[in-house]
Parts: sequence; structure tokens; C-alpha cells
Amino acid sequence: MAASKITQLICYDDHRNFTGDLKKKFSDETRYLVTSIHNTEQYIDYCEQIAKNNFCVIAIIGFTESVDKITFLNEFLEKVNNVMPDGGTILLVQSGNLQEVKDGISQSVDAVIPINNNTVLRIHNAVKRFISEYNIVIFKRRRNRALTAVMVFMAFMIAALFFFLFRYPVYF
Repeated sequence: MAASKITQLICYDDHRNFTGDLKKKFSDETRYLVTSIHNTEQYIDYCEQIAKNNFCVIAIIGFTESVDKITFLNEFLEKVNNVMPDGGTILLVQSGNLQEVKDGISQSVDAVIPINNNTVLRIHNAVKRFISEYNIVIFKRRRNRALTAVMVFMAFMIAALFFFLFRYPVYF
């Protein structure tokens, strides 16, 4: 019952490490669109274009730099979160720098995944979790709209009942 049938995975892979494996894992083109971008400016521009659509969008950012560039990562994550406030963000980090990066980032990230043999499986699990959360939000919106319509109808019926009760008391 998903509103959008396609999930967009936008990968920032500056060293072209993990995108090939992700394209193999998410090979169903009717459900996933995996895009790899290697430049930060192009990545932000592409995110701005995609944010206008009503898709489930997940940004996957590979941070293979040293821990000294954590300020660059925070600025980049801030730009991505500003452009796509409803989108998910997955951060890939070298396993040796995992704790330093977790402590150093100040922006909200849905998942921080170490780069190792299980990276693609962990990304797959995080993407599935985010898709489920996205669909739950859509379901709640639809449920609230339907509940509001029923409440308005009930209020109208009660108002009509009182009107007819006082206007035509003989029939009651």
C-alpha cells in the first residue's frame, strides 16, 4: 500500500567503492533507482531536483576521509538535511573511525554503517526500515484524513438531528 512505487537511493561515492554492489543488491528497477554522484555540488543539486518529487528518497553518503574532515562532513550533512528534510540519510564510515565519527557528527543521521563485508546487507536493512517508516507516515496521513471526514459527517448529522428535533418535535 505504498504511495510511491520507487525508492530513490542517491549515493555520494567519491572513490567509487560501494555503488556497484548496491546496484546489484537493488537491481529491481520497478522499485529502486540507484544513482551515484561523485561531486558534492552535483550531489546537492540532484537532491534539490529529487526533493520536489513525491518519492521515498534515501541519501547514502560514503565518508572515507580522515577524521580531521569531520567539519566538512557536518556541513555536507546539514546541506543534505536542509534540501531533503523528509529523506533518510545513511552514513558509511571506515570501521576504524566509526566511534570518532559518531561522536563528531552533529547532524541527524538515520544510520551509521561501518564499511566492511556486511556493508551492503546493513544498507539493505536500513533502507527497508526507512521504507517501512515512510509508508507508516503515509498511512497515518490517510487515516487522519478519513477520520476527519467521518467526524465532520457525524457533526453535521448531529446538528441536523437537533435542528429537526426542535423544528419538528411532533415527529420525534
